[in-house]
Amino acid sequence: MPFRRRGELRFWVRRCVEISAVALVYYAAALLGITLAFGDAPAPLVWSPDGAGLAAILLLGVVLLLTVTAVVTAALLRDNREEVIDLRRARGELEERVQERTLQLAVTNAALEGRIAEQERSGRDLRESHRALEEYVDSMSTLSAKVAQDGTLLLVNRAAQRASGLPYSELMQVKLLDAPWWGGDPAVRERVRGAFERAVSGFPVAYDETLRSGGGRVLTIDFSLVPVFGEDAAVRYVLVEARDITAQKNAETKFRGILESAPDAMVIVDSSGRIEIVNGQTERVFRYARGDLIGQPVEILVPERYREGHHEHCMSFFGDPAAIRMGAGRELYGRRSDGSEFPIEIGLSPIATGRGVYACASIRDISERKAADERLRESEARYRLLADHSTDLITRNSTGGVILYASPSVSSVLGYDPGEFVGHSYADYLHPDDLPALRIAHARLLHLKEDVTTTSRVRRRDGAYVWMESKTRAILHPDTGAVRELLATSRDVTDRRLAEEERDRAAAQLLQGQKLQAIGQLSAGIAHELNNPTGFILSNLTTLSDYFTRLSRLLQASDEAAARLARGESAEVVRTDLDRLRQELDAEFILTDFNQAVRDCVEGGKRIRDIVLSLRAFSHADEGERRLTDLNECLESTIRLCWNEIKYKAAVRRDGSRLPPVYGYPQRLNQVFVNLLVNAAQAIRERGEITISTRAEDGQAVVRICDNGEGISPDLLPRVFEPFFTTKPVGRGTGLGLHLAHKIVEAHGGGIEIRSEVGRGTEVTVRLPAAPENEAARVRNDTPGRPEARTEVQP
Repeated sequence: MPFRRRGELRFWVRRCVEISAVALVYYAAALLGITLAFGDAPAPLVWSPDGAGLAAILLLGVVLLLTVTAVVTAALLRDNREEVIDLRRARGELEERVQERTLQLAVTNAALEGRIAEQERSGRDLRESHRALEEYVDSMSTLSAKVAQDGTLLLVNRAAQRASGLPYSELMQVKLLDAPWWGGDPAVRERVRGAFERAVSGFPVAYDETLRSGGGRVLTIDFSLVPVFGEDAAVRYVLVEARDITAQKNAETKFRGILESAPDAMVIVDSSGRIEIVNGQTERVFRYARGDLIGQPVEILVPERYREGHHEHCMSFFGDPAAIRMGAGRELYGRRSDGSEFPIEIGLSPIATGRGVYACASIRDISERKAADERLRESEARYRLLADHSTDLITRNSTGGVILYASPSVSSVLGYDPGEFVGHSYADYLHPDDLPALRIAHARLLHLKEDVTTTSRVRRRDGAYVWMESKTRAILHPDTGAVRELLATSRDVTDRRLAEEERDRAAAQLLQGQKLQAIGQLSAGIAHELNNPTGFILSNLTTLSDYFTRLSRLLQASDEAAARLARGESAEVVRTDLDRLRQELDAEFILTDFNQAVRDCVEGGKRIRDIVLSLRAFSHADEGERRLTDLNECLESTIRLCWNEIKYKAAVRRDGSRLPPVYGYPQRLNQVFVNLLVNAAQAIRERGEITISTRAEDGQAVVRICDNGEGISPDLLPRVFEPFFTTKPVGRGTGLGLHLAHKIVEAHGGGIEIRSEVGRGTEVTVRLPAAPENEAARVRNDTPGRPEARTEVQP
């Protein structure tokens, strides 16, 4: 057999040597045994005396051993050489097969590693997708649950867990119908049971359920139960999803409420052109019952002569939905249930929903508007005829103040051609000082929609200014009520204005003369009112001078006492001398009375100041324009001014509340109250009472002055406001007091009334329009308050 390893040859050679050695040993042992047994042996085998025979035997055995070994070795080497050649050939073939197999294994291994890597990536992606799906499901606001056929909860998301209020471990031990989501309502639980049983039977179920939350809020929940089938077409489990659609339902309810409250007929049509929703106004306008319209083609509301091509027009709207107003440039008509037609105006708007795009049609019956437009055209024709022949200047103006039309009289009034006047702003022709008043009037026309009358200076073509009185009215849109344009009628009032200015100057002179006359009548009383505080101020000052002298002596004695103490005199003696001096000078009384005397002087000075201020305010000429006036201060000032005239005749009592401010001329209002108080005092013979009552009534400031004097006879009462009429003896009155008071109150937009009864007294009521509340608040904050009611007034 061939040697497969180099060590095998050595192994066989060693074995041959060992066998030969053993054979040689056995051979020697045999010879020795024979010699011992027989005693005498053959010559070749007998030991020679010198041992030569033994050596020869041994040498023969060695030669024999070597020969056998050589023969065996040569035979072995020959056989092994052939086997080695065969082995090398087989080894080469084996190495070729091993290399080929190794290459195949490397390719297979590479492919296997690729598949393993792909499977690992797929596994990672699957795990990531599964984790992302779980996170997505958990992050959903809807309540999601996986439920077995027997109702056991297999999986719930976080929203469902939070809604239950139970820990996840406890929730998973509860069955669907026993879950706390249903609020313990048996009716809700029974509906859920029926829906679940139908889903387990293989039918998807979706319906809305009304639940009550723990806080008592009513919720509308959209339930969806979807069966999931296995490979054997049997239901494996049911996916339950609950979504809170309370806001959506409320929005739908609100939407329907808006539709019902809309003044127009509202018709909502689906993409096939069929009516889905209508409001109550649609029933009233088209005279159909709601049930007769739902599901019908919208052409049911269109006259037959317009139906051809209407469906294609609707489909084109759904192809490119956009808000449009139909009927521009042509008339549209609707058809009622009885077949009658009426003019309409339509606005179309698209409504995008989860079920597609719907068209919302707003339909308005414009029969009344068309009739009104026709009447307006007739009226405008008559108006234009009247305007063309009017001597007044008539203009139509836009809301921005641009002149749209000017009557032919503009040529005679201002010297402009009508075409030259039109297109300009009316403000371009006004005097700059009159522009603020025009802006105020314009704002009232646009916002308050009130008719206004203004008087302003307008520039003629020759550059001169003339006074024009304009009465302007806002023309409103018949449907929206918005201001469409402004209509103004203007008249040249230059001559009248000059006469009024002359009259105002004369009235102002007359009023100022009446004021001076009143001051003259009250001068003695005013002088007395000034003399009283002046007298006790001077008296107090004399007393204070004496007090100062005494206190100076006391201070000097105190300095001397300090010096004496410093020289070492007895403190007891010094204190005794000071006490004696204090008693002699009456120091305690001086200190007490000193402060009182100063307060009296200050009070007297204030009285003098108030009287002088009232007198100055009364005699001062009025400003050129009205201002915000505090009537309460006017009354206080007037009472101070007339106090000496009143206090010896009557007690003054106040009743009522604080008056709101008014826009007016304070000096003229003071004149009114002076005349009324002086008349009331003069009407009392001996001793009486004057009551001043103040109220805020219906946006007016009301002042009532009542006396219990002699009164006025009924035949003279109608004449009390006539100029130069008086009931007083000759020399005591001019007859202009009440006349001027009446004129002043009327000029302030108010009124004055007198009621009188002989022997019982007279009541005069003055009413003046109050200023707006925001202005009144500013005056209340700036003016110190006074008591709401006082029984007796003493300035």
